[in-house]
Amino acid sequence: MPGIKVKFFGLNDLASRIGDNQLNLYLDGNTFGDALKQLDNTFGAVFRNAVLNNKGEVDNTIQVVKNGDEWLTRDGFNQRLNEGDELCFFLMIAGG
Repeated sequence: MPGIKVKFFGLNDLASRIGDNQLNLYLDGNTFGDALKQLDNTFGAVFRNAVLNNKGEVDNTIQVVKNGDEWLTRDGFNQRLNEGDELCFFLMIAGG
């Protein structure tokens, strides 16, 4: 049951629900999919609406970085997480 840090950038509704833009999460499993499931179970519709698409995958507007240097694929649910890992969820912003 690894303990990881989760941070959210540009996801203000979710940060308001959590009370901060980061949290410590003690996983019931050890994969990225387990983390998504646990965040969904904990924060419900606020998390789903901010991060996931209607297929339950990470939405195209969100990028996830593990430990500051590893971009996770939106469907990489089996990506292993270890004690002390950090996941950062970024809302991608574009303009012109």
